[in-house]
Amino acid sequence: MKGGVHVAGTNQGRGYDRERPDRPHGKRAMSDEKITIMPAYLRVKDAAAYVGLSEPMLLKLVRAGQGPPRIRKGRCVLYSLKALQDWMNRDEAAA
Repeated sequence: MKGGVHVAGTNQGRGYDRERPDRPHGKRAMSDEKITIMPAYLRVKDAAAYVGLSEPMLLKLVRAGQGPPRIRKGRCVLYSLKALQDWMNRDEAAA
C-alpha cells in the first residue's frame, strides 16, 4: 500500500496479511485432506471397472439389452452413475 492507495496485484491493505492467532503463518484455512469428487457420468472403461466387469462383457450385456442404460453424445458413450447403481441394485435384488 503506497500513500493510502491499494496497489493492484498485491494483498496489502485488505486484511490478508494480518496475522491470525487461530491459524499459524503459512497454513491453509481449509483442511489438508484430499477431497475426491465422483463424476456424474462415466465412460465405458470406468463404468466397467465401477460395476466390476470387463469392457467387452459390459458392452456384450448392453447389446443384449441386459446392461445398464447408456447415453450417447456423438461418438462418446456415457453411463450415469445413478443408472449404474440402480442397475447393480436391481440385479442384487433379483438374486
